[in-house]
Amino acid sequence: MSVALSTIGTDLTTKERIFVGWLGPRGIVAAAVASLCAYALSDAGIDGGRELSSLVFLVIAVTVGWAALTGGFAARMLNLRRKSGDGWVVVGGNALARQLCVLLASAGGEVLALDSDPGHIRALEDEGLRALQGDALDGGTHLRAQLDTRTGAIAVTVKEEVNYLFGEKARLAFRNIRFAVGLSKWERGVTPEMVDDFGGEVLFGAAVDVSLWSHRLDSETCTVVWHRFVGNRKSPGLCTEGESNVPFVPLVTRRGGIVAPVTDHTRFRRGTEVAILIDGSRAGAVEAELAKRGWVPVAA
Repeated sequence: MSVALSTIGTDLTTKERIFVGWLGPRGIVAAAVASLCAYALSDAGIDGGRELSSLVFLVIAVTVGWAALTGGFAARMLNLRRKSGDGWVVVGGNALARQLCVLLASAGGEVLALDSDPGHIRALEDEGLRALQGDALDGGTHLRAQLDTRTGAIAVTVKEEVNYLFGEKARLAFRNIRFAVGLSKWERGVTPEMVDDFGGEVLFGAAVDVSLWSHRLDSETCTVVWHRFVGNRKSPGLCTEGESNVPFVPLVTRRGGIVAPVTDHTRFRRGTEVAILIDGSRAGAVEAELAKRGWVPVAA
């Protein structure tokens, strides 16, 4: 009741106030005051101080146990329990990472960007994206990002080693979600085999120079164009694997209202739509190549 009354006028909804009231009270202050009173009563020669302190600690133990055992039930009853498979965490705040965030959020899904650079955090927030400043390799940051409730996590910083280490470390604690890792090279440094070994996926299905494409986005020399697959199973895919200086990058797929990142595990079915980032200086050649592979432009 005290918590419910003290949260009147806050941004909490009625259900949230009830839930906080269910779990919110803690026994630290009560235990401290009870201990102080026990000493004061003993000094005054009044019996019952020790019993009072023991009673308070017993109440604290019971209420904490009650909250732990019934918290999940209360969250379900109040419809406040966070759903699993809820959106994506994107590690990186560069222009390419921001573009991925925008596309993943376009279908209404929750997207949280994670970066340690304050400048990148501001750039993400300027685009209306949720951002969390922190070390992507720190387990505490993973908990703050609520990785356990996500569909997956994407690492797309300019350092492929950081991308790999994030995926490898987070995978140990969160085994039920997808991890897509950006690589800048295909056969040297961090390899696709290394990513596959920890259960990850190669982002974009190819080696992509994140720094280069971020520069192209910042300088507006590339554009995102949606394409639909109208070919057949024998048509070449979009993955360019070990090619260097590729003129296009497949970013996300869209089918049935679900948007997901393109990885080396992505299989393109007829009717699937893909947002493709195209180098403006080679747009004509790219469109011709995509047409040969069974892709036609569609409206965003």
